[in-house]
Amino acid sequence: MNTNKMYRRALQQGDAIRYWHYSDIVSQRYDVPDVPMQGDMDPFFFLSKKKNFIPHTYPCRVDFQQRYLEKKPQPFGAFELTRWWFPFGSDRVDLSGFWFRPTRIGAWTQTWLEAETAGEVTLRFTTCGGGIVQVNGEDVAWSAAYQRNLENAIEVTVSLTSGLNDVRVWFDDLAERDIRFFFQLDYVAGIPVNVALISPIAAQGVAEMETLLEGMSFEYSAYSHGDINLCFPAPATRPLTIACRVLGDFISLDRPIELETELRPGQQIARIANTAQLPADFRNFVITLSSGELSISRTLGVEICHATAQQVVPETLAARIAEALHTVATQGSTAVLKRWPDWPAAWPMRKPTPCWKGYCLRCWIVMTVPISRWCRCCGAASPGVMPSHRPPGKKSMPPFCISATGWMNRATTCSGTSRKTMRCCFTLPPIWRVAFSHRPRSCVPTAAGTSRLPPASSGCSIGSPILNPARWPSGTLPPISQCI
Repeated sequence: MNTNKMYRRALQQGDAIRYWHYSDIVSQRYDVPDVPMQGDMDPFFFLSKKKNFIPHTYPCRVDFQQRYLEKKPQPFGAFELTRWWFPFGSDRVDLSGFWFRPTRIGAWTQTWLEAETAGEVTLRFTTCGGGIVQVNGEDVAWSAAYQRNLENAIEVTVSLTSGLNDVRVWFDDLAERDIRFFFQLDYVAGIPVNVALISPIAAQGVAEMETLLEGMSFEYSAYSHGDINLCFPAPATRPLTIACRVLGDFISLDRPIELETELRPGQQIARIANTAQLPADFRNFVITLSSGELSISRTLGVEICHATAQQVVPETLAARIAEALHTVATQGSTAVLKRWPDWPAAWPMRKPTPCWKGYCLRCWIVMTVPISRWCRCCGAASPGVMPSHRPPGKKSMPPFCISATGWMNRATTCSGTSRKTMRCCFTLPPIWRVAFSHRPRSCVPTAAGTSRLPPASSGCSIGSPILNPARWPSGTLPPISQCI
């Protein structure tokens, strides 16, 4: 083994082991039959004492736990390592993400512990799902708590041989939707050891790449025009390739934008793209430095705002609204937001392409809360825009809502709970009930045959002053931005 290509870092007792070689995430769709949920939604679950823990269980998690809870995990992915994990301040290998359907996911990782003499070390393994820790080919510990987003830690004392010791971790879980998919392996106590990565390039080159990524930054926190440049803490001493993958938010359906450039020896600033080349929004830039067969990635975020694109500001409010909706429709992210411009008077003539293909019902509901609230407020404040004295029909609903309603009738949630059973089993806050009901019981009929939203005293304005009709005189509409 070429020791010049061994990238070492000394470990102190209590340190996390933070350098790994890992595989792509392997995934298996996990569908379950529709079943009613038990109990009511706890209105205080966001105030849970345990960070990120949601104290209710969806049917897909119940089914998953019946099969795998407290049973030794069985890896279902091949041991094929493709990427390198460098910490950049993190103690854990964190592959958290978002899956639109319930999916069983897992991944392999590997690193090496280098010991001068044989002896014992105590390791602590932490994850939210399940996992196996292997040392020199033997399973030394496993965990299978499988509680969504709730960390569980175990400690184990293992024997190391003199020299390099092969440490591998398999970890898996059920992604109900969003998931904290990570593990952390701590060196708690024991004989002195180093963490070592077997690199395809010399250790000196690895150290330089890590330093450059650790200290890189954008020139500005937001860009409205001009070039987007990456600034590095020091000039490069060798040629490096910069690949940049530009992504939207976690639920965006936009295709990633792939950019590539070179960082030459002596160069400290690299141009990535011009602002006009990228869509507006807060964007994630996955920046990868490559040298030979080694690639190391780090993600930075920056806001893109085409503020200078508007050459002439419309004089009237109506024209400004029209321009804003047109901009969202033509330049917005591929998500429900892009369907908002289908609401104006052109509703009957528009047939928008559904943008929620692949979404589960719960994800769709979360995305359309602002839309439903805005429609309801419009109906209350200006009956002529969206009649609210009767359940909306095709003449009073935009095509987006019509097609979405049909889709919801056929959809199954990612939790394995059908739309019908969701209605029965979820106790929604008043604000949501107003948004999703065709005619909330608390709406008050008026002499004109229409209905208005209840006063603040009814409780329907909790957390949202916009639902107080006193704020919006007859014939006026609340701004969409205040419905979010």
